[in-house]
Amino acid sequence: MDREAERKRRKRLAALPFSEKLKILEKLRERDRAIAAAGLRKRRSEKASLPADRTTGLPVLSAGSDAPPLTSKQVREILFKFP
Repeated sequence: MDREAERKRRKRLAALPFSEKLKILEKLRERDRAIAAAGLRKRRSEKASLPADRTTGLPVLSAGSDAPPLTSKQVREILFKFP
């Protein structure tokens, strides 16, 4: 969503009466509970981070310990598409 559209959406929500905001909040809460109950939301134990390598000091992307391994084939495909 672009910034202007986001601004308009926020202004529209801010202009609503408090009772309407509560109704929206309740609908969002119900939707969140339904998604959680259905098991549709995947939990990530760790966030991706960009730590520095101990040897080189260069930044290294870390997707967390439970992320699937990156294969050589995937690396080749990424590097092939790299400008």
